[in-house]
Amino acid sequence: MTHFKRALEKDQAQTDDPSIRLYFYVSNKERLALSSEAQANKITRSALIRKRLYGSEFKMKKGRTVYASAVEAACQTYSGIPRAHMESIVAAVIRSLDASSQNG
Repeated sequence: MTHFKRALEKDQAQTDDPSIRLYFYVSNKERLALSSEAQANKITRSALIRKRLYGSEFKMKKGRTVYASAVEAACQTYSGIPRAHMESIVAAVIRSLDASSQNG
């Protein structure tokens, strides 16, 4: 029996969920970074990877300052577009980002 099969059977015996173990390679530096972040969040490294895989940390800020700052930044970057047009574009982008952050 291979190491992988033994590990798979051990994992499945420990839970009711028929989970499988995934193997992938990371550098030692990446592994240490994952371990440190997991420890800081008081979760396992596996839980941190799972959280990153299935969820996003992105949370949309609310308020007028978000919109005003975005419009100002866009106008400074693209000075040839009239401000009224830029406001419409920024508003559409903010609505789209907000909707995507709420729908997961």
